[in-house]
Amino acid sequence: RGAGRLAALLARRGRSGSVRVLTRRGGDGDIVGRAHRVADRIHEVLRAPIVLAGSHLYIAASIGVATDGPEARVPEDVLRHGDLAMFRAKVAGRSRTEAFHAGLATDADRALRIESALHKAIEGG
Repeated sequence: RGAGRLAALLARRGRSGSVRVLTRRGGDGDIVGRAHRVADRIHEVLRAPIVLAGSHLYIAASIGVATDGPEARVPEDVLRHGDLAMFRAKVAGRSRTEAFHAGLATDADRALRIESALHKAIEGG
C-alpha cells in the first residue's frame, strides 16, 4: 500500500522534469550502498563532455539518497528526505551524492524556524 502511494507520488513529480528517481524495493540488504554505487556510475557517465555546435558542455548531478527507514512514516517523508539529501549534495559541491540522515531534518527544521523568526521581526512582530 505505501509502495503504491510512493510510486504515484514519484510519477507525478517525475513529470515536472525537475527530479528523476530510481527506486528498488525488497531484498536489497545494503540499499544505501547500492544507491551510492549507482550514483557513482551516473557521475562517471556525466564526466564526459557533450559536444554541441562545436562547444563542449559539461553536466553535473547532485544526488540525494533516501530510504523508507524508521524516520519515514509516509511516502512523502521519503521524498522530503531525498530532497534534503540532494540539497546537502548541492551545497557540498559539484557531482556529489549524499544520503539522508536525521541530522539533515534537524538542520532544515532549525533553518525554517530562523527564517520564520526573521520574517516576524521584519514585519514588526
